[in-house]
Amino acid sequence: MKVAVTVNLGNYESLKIESSEFFGIDDCKAELNNALATFREPRVDDFRKRILATEA
Repeated sequence: MKVAVTVNLGNYESLKIESSEFFGIDDCKAELNNALATFREPRVDDFRKRILATEA
């Protein structure tokens, strides 16, 4: 399984990222979350909190 996401950054800008092949969605989400964390962009951080947040 692969998961791809597109984050709308506004002003006709977006960021698309795709995970590697994994057996489960949790691994895909973790990889995407870790990769997106490197951007240090408020809109990307908001997306991570809303969509890729892990349950406590």
